[in-house]
Amino acid sequence: RAPWPTPYARMAFGALAKELVSIQSVGGTGALRLGFELLKASGAKRVLVPTPTWPNHPAIIRASGLEQIDVEFFDVAKQVIDLDALLAGFAKLQPGDAVLLQGCCHNPLGADFSLPQWKALTEAIVAHKIVAYLDVAYVGFGDGIDEDVAGARHVLAHAPEVIVSTSGAKSFGIYRERVGGLYVKAPEASRAAVRSNLY
Repeated sequence: RAPWPTPYARMAFGALAKELVSIQSVGGTGALRLGFELLKASGAKRVLVPTPTWPNHPAIIRASGLEQIDVEFFDVAKQVIDLDALLAGFAKLQPGDAVLLQGCCHNPLGADFSLPQWKALTEAIVAHKIVAYLDVAYVGFGDGIDEDVAGARHVLAHAPEVIVSTSGAKSFGIYRERVGGLYVKAPEASRAAVRSNLY
């Protein structure tokens, strides 16, 4: 029997937490590495990355043996997210590949997706049969816990396969402790295999 979801998972993902396989990690960066290794083991070949992104993302993707596909997603002149450009990049992926999306307060631009944008991204993820990889490192730093994870919750509620890396070190103010976690949503029949790969 799977263990009850962690307090962090219950706080961030609510009732959805019961559907997630989870493992503690060395910070959010450790969670990212575990998640990309899981993607590689599952047969994924490519990861779509909205750029600019943080320097650790390309290094971890490369170390995991995955191909990174960059898509510029920000209109500098207008200072807004170019959602159409990002969604157009999904055509470069095959079913089973992944897209890396950052949660609130995270990407170097400080440009967060709105809930309608999260909904459009979720529809595209489902339509293209790709894995959503959510890097959610700053829950509680934006507009409040529920508001900060609204997009992630929407993706988790509607996409069949989702990976979420989190940083409790940041959210709980214990950065020197390097506390993180990886959460995986997969079909029920696949959860035992996911768990065995993570543990």
